[in-house]
Amino acid sequence: EQHEALYAEGTEAASGFEEGLRPCILVSGFPESWTVEQLRHVFAAFGGLRSAQPMEDAIGRAARVELEDPSQLALAASLLSGRELRGGDGLEACVLQCDLVASSDGAPLPEQADRLGPGSRDVFVDELLLPCRPSVAPGPEDRELFVRGLPEGLQSEARLRRWLGRFGIAEDILLLREQELGLLPTGDAYVLFTDHTAAADCLAILADECATAAEHGEVAPTATWSESERAQQRERSAYEADVHAAFRDDDGFLRQEIFSGCSVDELQMQTAASEVTVSAPGVPGQRPPPRALAGLRATLSGALEAFHRGLGYGRATPRP
Repeated sequence: EQHEALYAEGTEAASGFEEGLRPCILVSGFPESWTVEQLRHVFAAFGGLRSAQPMEDAIGRAARVELEDPSQLALAASLLSGRELRGGDGLEACVLQCDLVASSDGAPLPEQADRLGPGSRDVFVDELLLPCRPSVAPGPEDRELFVRGLPEGLQSEARLRRWLGRFGIAEDILLLREQELGLLPTGDAYVLFTDHTAAADCLAILADECATAAEHGEVAPTATWSESERAQQRERSAYEADVHAAFRDDDGFLRQEIFSGCSVDELQMQTAASEVTVSAPGVPGQRPPPRALAGLRATLSGALEAFHRGLGYGRATPRP
């Protein structure tokens, strides 16, 4: 049935392949469970899927894929070929093989892109270094944890939700994914429980399990109270201070020293209730290179560290 779903949708848009006019990518290595939806997800970062035609030959199950933006064909084939997908929501683990196929009439490929198109990178506050985070007691409204080091078997929302069921009901789960293509889970997640007690129980038990694992030279998931949730709580947080002050000035604008300390064209600070944007001359929407992203993380970590030190509690939690 899964194969028929891929075949049915693929053949509906297969006329271009039959004519042999358009270049495409020959994709193999994906499991039987995949349908067009999985292929659409994989190629989303490259402008989207135009069509997918299933085929069977000596290499096994494969699909001939066209993109909405043909200039992304070579880049997509290069970045995806040999990439291991560890699995996750709707993506069974596999290693893709992608081969660029020119049009049969010998026409040259359109000019090919050498980098991904306009886009952005997300930096979550709990991903920053927090060496001076005060070890204050959580407030009664604290219900969200930031969990690190989830094993591959828990890097899907359904499996993680079942695993968390021993503590209570997880109201919301956000699995973080690698930034380049958004395909692979990082092993980190935000977990919002329905009540404070469930979150506190989860935090305590995971701490015990982590300590036990360390005694045997093993690793286990760790959890901390979500800094993001405390930022959303503003002055009502356990700090009795607004975390936004680490990044915004008294007038509500992003601090210029933060923006000037990193090589990006635009910064947006987003919370559940507001968004602040600061722009600089450059190419709007250009994806920041890895070096610039590392510099941004360092700058933001420094700003948050200064905020934590300024609270004056005098104690800090160990760095997770």
